[in-house]
Amino acid sequence: NSNITTQIYGDIEVTTDDGPKRISGQATFVAPGHTKRIGWTHAPTLWVTVHHTFETDLSKIEAELVEPEFELLEGVVP
Repeated sequence: NSNITTQIYGDIEVTTDDGPKRISGQATFVAPGHTKRIGWTHAPTLWVTVHHTFETDLSKIEAELVEPEFELLEGVVP
């Protein structure tokens, strides 16, 4: 399922399939489901992503949405 992402305010650089993208100010977009994203902020930023799930158990939701393996991020984070 796709998810809705909104940046309420701020300045952030995020990974995309096309390379890093910098987003400043307000922005809203739809991202494909299972997208893994890393962001580094250049200013205080409020970033909200809404994920669809029928699950109600928080630990199962976190297991589905949070990447626990930081080694997978090697070479992506500057």
